[in-house]
Amino acid sequence: YPRVEEIADIFSPDPRCLNLIHYSTSDGPPDAATVCALQRFGGEHCHGFQFNGVYPEPSTLAALAGGHVVLQVRPDGREGRAASVLDRLRTTLDAIGDCEVHVLIDASGGRGMPIDSDIADAWAMTIRGHFGNDVGLGFAGGLDADGLPRIAHEVRTWGASIDAEGRLRDGDEGGTLNLDKARAYLRAAGEIMAPTAQERA
Repeated sequence: YPRVEEIADIFSPDPRCLNLIHYSTSDGPPDAATVCALQRFGGEHCHGFQFNGVYPEPSTLAALAGGHVVLQVRPDGREGRAASVLDRLRTTLDAIGDCEVHVLIDASGGRGMPIDSDIADAWAMTIRGHFGNDVGLGFAGGLDADGLPRIAHEVRTWGASIDAEGRLRDGDEGGTLNLDKARAYLRAAGEIMAPTAQERA
C-alpha cells in the first residue's frame, strides 16, 4: 500500500504486467480532476483503474480513454438485486468509450470471504448475456492455492481472470504479503489456466 506519491515506483515495465490503480471509497464517485491526478501519479507504466464500490460519473470516464477499466460488482445483499447492478453497469459502459473493460465478480470485497462457484457462474452468465464479449470477466473472493480448484471450472468456462489478495497476506490491517503463499497461488493458477491437450490440438 504505497503512498500516492510513490505509486509509479511499484509499477513494472514488464509487458506481462497489467498495472492498475485500485480506487475504493465510501464517499461519492471520483471526479475527472481526481482521476487525471491519479493517472499522473501512476506514471508511464500505469494502464488504468479498478473501481471498487463507487464508479465514476459518466462525465469523468472520458479521462480513461485508451486504458483498462475494471468495475467490481459484489453479488450480495448490499449490492441489491441483479437488475440494479446491471443497470449501473450499463450506464457506466455506455459512457466509458474506448477502453478495455473488465467486470470483477467479487463477493468478498477484499475481506477474504470465499466466493461460491454457483454464484460466480450465475453472475458470469448474466453479465455475458447482457454485454457479450465486450467485457472481460474476473472472479475474486477468498482465493489462494487451496481455494482455486473450487472455481477452476468457472474460470475455464468463461475465460475469466482471477484476483487474489487477502488470503495471500498475514496479519491484521491488510497484513504483509506472504511470498510462499503467493508462489503457491501462482503455481496453482498456472495449472488451472494452462491449455488442455484438446485446446492445444
